[in-house]
Amino acid sequence: MPIDEADAAVQPESPTDGPGQDPTGEIEWQELLFRRVTGRFGTLTPTENTEKAESILFGGQHFVYYGVGRNSPHFGDYVTVFAPVQNDALRGAVAPFDTGGIALRKIPVRTPKLTPKQLVARESMQLSTHQSELRAWIRDAFDRPSDYNSDTPGTIPTSPRVPEVIFGGNPDPRRWAWEGRLPAVRTSPRSVRLLAAYLRPGYLKLYREWLSAEKPLRSTENVRHQRNFLRVATETMDPYSGMMEALRNGRFS
Repeated sequence: MPIDEADAAVQPESPTDGPGQDPTGEIEWQELLFRRVTGRFGTLTPTENTEKAESILFGGQHFVYYGVGRNSPHFGDYVTVFAPVQNDALRGAVAPFDTGGIALRKIPVRTPKLTPKQLVARESMQLSTHQSELRAWIRDAFDRPSDYNSDTPGTIPTSPRVPEVIFGGNPDPRRWAWEGRLPAVRTSPRSVRLLAAYLRPGYLKLYREWLSAEKPLRSTENVRHQRNFLRVATETMDPYSGMMEALRNGRFS
C-alpha cells in the first residue's frame, strides 16, 4: 500500500499537509490518522489544489494518494507504511510521477502533444502490475535498487521513465517517484494492510487518548485496534527519515 527496498505503499501523514487530503483544522490529526489506517477514505476532504487537479484529470472524482516505495517531499509528524496494494478490484492505479504536479503544471514537461489528462491516462498502470513494472524500471534507472529510496542530492534516475518530463540539474523526486491512488471511498482494512507507523515522541499517547475519548470503535474493536497499531508503531524525532531508513534497509522486503 514489499519488492526489494522499493515496494511498500507509503502514505505521508501530517497535521497540516497530506497526500490529497486536507485537515483544514476541522479534523484532528488523530482522526485523520485513524481514518487512513482503517480505510475510511470516503470521509477525507481534498485540498483545494488536489480538487483542482482531480477536476482536470479525473472529472472531479476524489482519490487518496500514496507514495510507492518512497515519499517526497518530507512530511511532518507521522508517516504510515502499508503493504503493496495490488488488487484491481479496488479500481485504483499507479503513475510514475506526481499526478497533481502534472495537472497543475508544477512538473515541467516538453511542449506536450498531450494534455495533462491524456498524459496521466497514458502513463497510469494497474495495481496488479505496478510492482513488476517498478522493479524493472528501478533496475534500468539506478545503479543500485536502494538508490530509489535515497535522499542524497544528485541520486536520481539516469533518465525519466516518461519522455515528456523534463529532467535537469537535481530534479525534484515528484518528477520520478511513483504515486498510487485509490478511490476516496470506504475500503476494507484488509486491502490496505498497515505495516508500520512512525510518529514523533509523545504521539502514541495522544493517539490512544483520542481513541479512548472519541470511541470511534466498539470496546473490543478499539482494544484490538490499539494493540495492532502499537505492534507496528515507532516513535522517533524524524518520522520521515525513520521510514526511509527502514525502506533502504529492506525492512519490508
